[in-house]
Amino acid sequence: MVSLGGEIGCVARAIVKYEDVTPCCVTIEQYCAEQQIDIEKGIDLLKAKGIQASPNQTLREVANENGLTRPSDLIEMLRPQ
Repeated sequence: MVSLGGEIGCVARAIVKYEDVTPCCVTIEQYCAEQQIDIEKGIDLLKAKGIQASPNQTLREVANENGLTRPSDLIEMLRPQ
């Protein structure tokens, strides 16, 4: 078995469905597209909760920059209410 690490690993994992991918490798734009969330609406949802994000940032980057402990916290924020 070959281990793919770093960016190559992220790209390889991003090929599978996003639900099965580590959130650190998925951008906000990719996640929103997969979940059929308009990207502007997604960014606005995050902004309303005090989260600064841009579409090309990964969930991990946004989580780290906004003091969240897990990228999955962002997924919860983006879920329809």
